[in-house]
Amino acid sequence: MPFWLDILMAKDYVIHTHLKIVSESLAATVRGEKTGIASSEAALGDGINAENISKCLDIMIATAREIPVSPEADGEELMTNSIQRLRSLLKSKGQDA
Repeated sequence: MPFWLDILMAKDYVIHTHLKIVSESLAATVRGEKTGIASSEAALGDGINAENISKCLDIMIATAREIPVSPEADGEELMTNSIQRLRSLLKSKGQDA
């Protein structure tokens, strides 16, 4: 089941979310396992779950509530890129960022 379906079912209860970007190499290593990811090894938009993140944002935007979103990435460069890309993505969806 895609992760965004979990968000769709719980959307009325979400008060904050962390965006974890999954790199292809990490996904290949843990495919088929349930695992927690401490921090992302890819910037937002570079991972295999970019489409799911976009869908999750759409669901949260549709609630018409302000829901804080925090990208998580390992290191200053990845975090800086993720924040810039998140702002751009939110602006493309008509949101202030």
